[in-house]
Amino acid sequence: MFIPREAGMVRMYVQMDESAAKASSPTDPTTTLAIAKEILQPYELDTKSVYWSTKYCIQQLLAERYFALDNRVFILGDAAHTHSPKAGMGLNMGVQDAYNLAWKLAAVVNKEAKVHILATYELERRPIAQELLDFDRDFNTLFHSPLADCTPEEYRNAIADAVVKESGSISGIAAQYVDQDIMGNLSYCCQHLASHVTIGSRIPHGVFVNHAGGRSLSIHDVLLSDGKWRLFVFPGDLRDPRARTRFWKLGQSLEGRESPIKSFTHRNSSSSLLEVFTVHTCPRHEMPLLDLPDIFHPWDPELGWDYGKVFTDEKAYQNPVDTGHLYRDFGIADEGCVLLLRPDHHVCAILRIEDAAQLCMQYLGKWYYRNEWGGREGCAVDGVAARAYL
Repeated sequence: MFIPREAGMVRMYVQMDESAAKASSPTDPTTTLAIAKEILQPYELDTKSVYWSTKYCIQQLLAERYFALDNRVFILGDAAHTHSPKAGMGLNMGVQDAYNLAWKLAAVVNKEAKVHILATYELERRPIAQELLDFDRDFNTLFHSPLADCTPEEYRNAIADAVVKESGSISGIAAQYVDQDIMGNLSYCCQHLASHVTIGSRIPHGVFVNHAGGRSLSIHDVLLSDGKWRLFVFPGDLRDPRARTRFWKLGQSLEGRESPIKSFTHRNSSSSLLEVFTVHTCPRHEMPLLDLPDIFHPWDPELGWDYGKVFTDEKAYQNPVDTGHLYRDFGIADEGCVLLLRPDHHVCAILRIEDAAQLCMQYLGKWYYRNEWGGREGCAVDGVAARAYL
């Protein structure tokens, strides 16, 4: 395997058999180059200098547990799983391990979330690591297979197809969490309302247009990593009386005292744990933003109305190719839907608009303390000193 690098350098991977590996020096590339020259025959390989050389023994190992000492110590990255160094998979997987753990750990340490949410870190990330190890094992077998049964073109295409197929796994962002106890009772999740969105996976890429300013944005541009949960409301065409009625009723439910927005807030601020975005299909010039319920464009005493929460799925003048088809790309049904996103932007529920407020309240209540609970200070993790080892 050859990988172009910076400054005109090229990284070269050469697989050795056990005897050659034992006989060679980690820092002397002589044996490695000899094997490479033999493999490349009838082509020739010559080098003027070798910047760096080492040996690496491929081990596919997976830790039995990801946490210990009553949720005080966690492992992630190479401390939890090891495999071949190809494609940067270990780094990507380690970053996603940390991302999964960080928002849960922060919520518990800040006494917002209940301590049992930390157990979901291992339940979610360990199966993903096992999938990566399985792919790594299969990929290495394919990469070093003999060409007896196929042409060089067929062999090259097989490797390319494997890389394309597993590109999401290699990058680390294609993880799908399937444990129903964590993702929620799927009996109330309505997959048909967003047929191209996969429950348990990161919300797909999509582009929409800001209702107030007309600027096109990727959906991931508005998803900060700040520990908040998100409700993405897709009400459809708000000129339709039925769509308006559903949307206004949802607004009333979210503005109520028992709504998830009012019931779950960050401990050290008045900001809600739940942020609401709206993506409708009505042309923005035909629906004044301030005609919508206030909860969808909330008022701030210092900043005024929030113009960054409402978007439309229409073509932008400056970006017509990428805009105007988000509903189609997500498979949003005519009646609309609501997506509930975790702080790591994985979709944990697809809900009917009529049920969204109640079911979000139910789901968040499983993991978080409500405002009126005076027992936050009595949380079992007072003084927690958690450490994570990479």
